[in-house]
Amino acid sequence: VPMHFEFEMRLIQILFMTFCLQEALCITCYRCTNDVSIDDNNRPFDPDCGSLQYDGITVDLDYDYCIIVLWENGALSRGVFNATSGYEDGECRDYLSTWGWGECLCTQDLCNTGNFCEQCDFPWVPPTTAEQTTTAHVTTTPITATSTSEPEATTTEGSGLICYHCADCSNIDDSIPVIQDSSFSSCVSTVFLNSEHVIRGGSKEPRPDGECEQFEATFSCWCSSDNCNDQTFSQIMDLSWKIINYF
Repeated sequence: VPMHFEFEMRLIQILFMTFCLQEALCITCYRCTNDVSIDDNNRPFDPDCGSLQYDGITVDLDYDYCIIVLWENGALSRGVFNATSGYEDGECRDYLSTWGWGECLCTQDLCNTGNFCEQCDFPWVPPTTAEQTTTAHVTTTPITATSTSEPEATTTEGSGLICYHCADCSNIDDSIPVIQDSSFSSCVSTVFLNSEHVIRGGSKEPRPDGECEQFEATFSCWCSSDNCNDQTFSQIMDLSWKIINYF
C-alpha cells in the first residue's frame, strides 16, 4: 500500500473523528479480537480482548451501538455496529447455529466490556477460566497418562460430545474450560500457522476421527471422543509436518 494512501486514510479518520466529537454523533467502543483469523482494520488483534474487564483499544465513530461478538470457536470480538432498525440496549442476536457466532448490542460509550452477553444465554464458554461457565456448560478435570494423583474426571449432567473450548491455549491443564453440545459431531483443534495460536472447540461438521487438514493459514485436526482435542501445540505441528511431507 503506498505511503501517501495510508497517510490520506489516517487523515480522513482524524477529520471524521473530530467531526463526530463536535457534533456529538459518535459512540466510543472497545474494538479488538483475540482470534488472529479475523485480524483486520476493523478489529485489530489483541490477545487480551477476551478478558472480562477489557480496557484496551477503543474507537470513536458515528455508529449506533457497541457490540460484543462471541464466536463458536471460543474467540471474542468487540467493535461498533450500525442498524437500519432499532435495537434495545442489551439486545441479543443469535447466529451460533447458522453462522457460528452470537452477539449483544449496547448503546453507551465503552459499554462493550464487563460482560460476556450473559443475558443472551448463548451456549458459549469464556476462554479464560473454567469457573466462569454457566449451568448450560460442563466442566471437567482432565486426566492424563502421567497424572496418577489427579482425581477422576467429573461432569455435570448433560448430553452430547464434550470438547475443550478455548482460544490461545497451546497446552491443556485444569484451567481450560470445556463445552458439551448434542449437536457436536467432533472436537477440533486449530493452529494458526503464522502466530502459533491454538484454538479448541466443538464442531457440527462431521469429520472422520483423527482426520487433519491444512488450509492456507491454519491446520486443523478432528476427533470424536470426549475431550479428545487435547493435543499439545507440538503434537499438532508434528501431524502437520507429516501431512505436508506426505504430499
